[in-house]
Amino acid sequence: MKKIIILVILGAFLFTGLVPSAKVYAQSVSSFYSYETHPNFWKTGTHDYVAKQYTRLPMSPTPGYDLVWVWSGPYNANQRYVIHQAYRNGQPSEYREWELWRSDLLNHGAWVDAYGGIDAQAVSYIYPTFTSCVNRNSLGVGWPSVISPQTLAYTPQSLLNQSSGDCSTSWDLANQAGGYIAVDVSETWGEPFSQTRNLRCDEYIPISASTNGNQICKSSPDAGIVYQRYTFGTSPSITNYIYACEATIYTWGYPLSESENYKNWFRNGELRWSDWWGSFSTVHPQPTDDAWWDGQCAQAWTQKANWIYTGTYKLTSTEYVDTGDPMPTPSPTPYHNACVNQTCQSVEGSGSNTCLADADCISSPTPTPSPAFSAQDLKNLFLNYLSSADGGYLPVDQKVNLLDGGFVIKNLE
Repeated sequence: MKKIIILVILGAFLFTGLVPSAKVYAQSVSSFYSYETHPNFWKTGTHDYVAKQYTRLPMSPTPGYDLVWVWSGPYNANQRYVIHQAYRNGQPSEYREWELWRSDLLNHGAWVDAYGGIDAQAVSYIYPTFTSCVNRNSLGVGWPSVISPQTLAYTPQSLLNQSSGDCSTSWDLANQAGGYIAVDVSETWGEPFSQTRNLRCDEYIPISASTNGNQICKSSPDAGIVYQRYTFGTSPSITNYIYACEATIYTWGYPLSESENYKNWFRNGELRWSDWWGSFSTVHPQPTDDAWWDGQCAQAWTQKANWIYTGTYKLTSTEYVDTGDPMPTPSPTPYHNACVNQTCQSVEGSGSNTCLADADCISSPTPTPSPAFSAQDLKNLFLNYLSSADGGYLPVDQKVNLLDGGFVIKNLE
């Protein structure tokens, strides 16, 4: 079976492809857009500076610190810088990464203009094609959005090395060996609080690392494994290809809302991410080569430092803590009393009570209709008591007497 991959459109270039589908998903993949999965990259409400806090997964390799804030702020009229900053002993320390991004809110898109360095002088600027890089036009590429029912999207990239001025080759259908960014949804974990979701969240976002992160994982609309794949083409100064992968757990499905200081909004995106895992290679994998990429990306879970969202985020200078949503309490099943087989029983479902005890369910026999007599009947009874039999009265003893008279009087109309 094949699955069609819908690719990101960059400028006038449209790339499409076919990829075999061998993966099993606990549910269909809900679309996630690059804008919504980078909530801490954008101005939020009136807040220019926003951030999310990540703690190192204890069993993963340590780079020498256990806390990272990923924060953003305004750079110029339409760009924002995004900084991954290490914290040592609770204090801000060196920058791990410095990037430039732009938003396309109308199309729910995110554009990355530069990454790969610790400051503005060390980053590589990104262009959609080798030609645009050489000509220094059309800066930036759209970060891939995965549109349901697809599970993968990718976009070509050519990197400008600021030191050498070289541009790397970019992926295209004529010369396929070149740079690209691919986002692959490798697994989805079912509905919130389902058995599959709970087990996978406990495995990948353990409570021992982040109680809040674990609860956010279990309660979010969508959650699963997402591999972010990168290749960098060759250039005069780089003769081998470079590949890299970030292994991540994404949660998504929350709209932008001011409710409760945007806490749900900041749940979107990377709930867990690994540092880059990669190296030089003479092999240039296609973006849709799951067999090659999954083998490489899986190593990032254990061979690199992994970071988990603590639920702490910042708007300007104020910190907020999100503990996730509790498992919803199921609504009680309604019952009512009803007669079943001549016994009063509690029956599942809504309805009014039709009995309180078994006696209410026993049908009374149909009573014998009482006779009806008139005053004339009583008169006739006494006028003819010597000649009439008492077959029509009670008691029946073949003679009319006062007992029969009493019966008639009792039943006078």
